[in-house]
Amino acid sequence: MEEFWEVVAGHEDNQISECSDLFVHLIMYLNGMGITIEDISNELNSRRWKEKQNNNQHITEQITKEIIIGITTSKYTEKTDRFAEEELGIKITRHSNRNFQVHGEIIDENKFSKYFGNEATMKLSFHSIKPKDMIWLLASKRVTHIISFE
Repeated sequence: MEEFWEVVAGHEDNQISECSDLFVHLIMYLNGMGITIEDISNELNSRRWKEKQNNNQHITEQITKEIIIGITTSKYTEKTDRFAEEELGIKITRHSNRNFQVHGEIIDENKFSKYFGNEATMKLSFHSIKPKDMIWLLASKRVTHIISFE
């Protein structure tokens, strides 16, 4: 653990040296447990070439049936709501106080279908998220769309 903290706390000039020390200590520890580099390489190789399960198909089917929109709940909520209503055809309903639940209702099917397709075949749900979390949630397909004024 000491070597790990030296890597974390070390200066940029010493990173290669500290990482080398950490790697050597890890190899020594693994050898003491009877695990060789070849064992690790074989395991990583088998993971690399193992057939992917069909979980990705299920996720894709689920996303096409449901539109999950991440929307900000902190700053500029009026502007965000106005944008959603004027441009996307969705009326946003927010609760007061510390309740961050967000609901949406399609008020203009033409505007909505322009961006999202036929609304009759899809379920629309909203999740309140922080602007800093929007990108990774979109990249990991936890949300399909994001609305933010920022």
